[in-house]
Amino acid sequence: MHFASFHSRRILVADRETAQRERVVGLLNLDGYAARSAGDAEAALAALRGTPYDAVLCDLRLCDGAGAPLAPRLREEWPQPGLVLVAAPEDAGLALAAVPDAADDVLRRDRCPEELQLTVRRALERARLRHENDELRAALEREMRERARELRRSLRRAGRAYRLALESLVAALDAREGETQRHSKRVAEYALRLAEVMQLPERHKQKIFHGALLHDLGKIGIPDSVLLKPGPLTAEEWRVMRSHPRVGFGIVRDLPFLRTAAECIVGHHERYDGQGYPLGLRGTQLPRAARIVAVADALDAMSVQRPYRRALPYSRIQEELLTNRGTQFDPEVTDAAMQLFRGYGDLHPDAQRARRAAELAPRLEAEPEPNRSARLAA
Repeated sequence: MHFASFHSRRILVADRETAQRERVVGLLNLDGYAARSAGDAEAALAALRGTPYDAVLCDLRLCDGAGAPLAPRLREEWPQPGLVLVAAPEDAGLALAAVPDAADDVLRRDRCPEELQLTVRRALERARLRHENDELRAALEREMRERARELRRSLRRAGRAYRLALESLVAALDAREGETQRHSKRVAEYALRLAEVMQLPERHKQKIFHGALLHDLGKIGIPDSVLLKPGPLTAEEWRVMRSHPRVGFGIVRDLPFLRTAAECIVGHHERYDGQGYPLGLRGTQLPRAARIVAVADALDAMSVQRPYRRALPYSRIQEELLTNRGTQFDPEVTDAAMQLFRGYGDLHPDAQRARRAAELAPRLEAEPEPNRSARLAA
């Protein structure tokens, strides 16, 4: 915007001295501005409230009804218009000290005719720059908000894709084990519930959930002859089976976003007393996420049928957890499990269905063949 385009701008002249005020208004109108005068603070405030002005020439000594200088109030309530302090020669130093923070320029009364036009133009130019900066800042803020929204949308899409990829991988792993299908999903749900009752932060709960989902990832490297064996394992087969935490850890250890998952994978068979494997960590040496997954894993292992045994009665599950509190299991996590799970009715629906089927099996064996077929069909 060039100086010529400043003409016809509205300018308010607030000054106690009538002759000075009218003289300045006349000069500004002759120069093409739309100038108006105010003889006191009340009139100046009323004018500014009723009409938008592009610049204000304010008497440095003009005060409001409370006796406070008017100029600072004008800058605070109307920061956009150019503000020129009109000062007597002896007050010029005081007025200049307010530039550029509290005012845009200073006009000395004894130099008014000669410097009025240039001073007003400088104030209008500063007002223009201030307005453009504000518009630029607002545009940048709008752009940043839009980018933040787009980033959140992208993260949500990536998060959904990430979860789907994890769940697909886990489903493929669980499908290998036949009778223990959905084991990893159940362990993840148990771990999430434990983390919730332990009042862990939301970001930690999600990481623990994903770590529990992947805790058996290393079983991808275990032969079916060992993984699916219906009877007891030999010493050599146990050695192979116990390699799965290290195998799984090796798969994810270089992925920063799966750091917690790596801790759960390598640590879910560690024990609180240090007698677990593969590292023999004890107590708080073992990350809390892994300690939570260890309890969730054991809870699911005991409550559903495995290739080598049926699901245990809940009283036995509770006994195992309490007996191994402080040895195999973290006491805090065990207490959370006791608080959450008081019977099969509190466990995963899969465990409840498996338990009902186990209770029904002996009765089915005793029924006549037609009745048994009807019950199974139902």
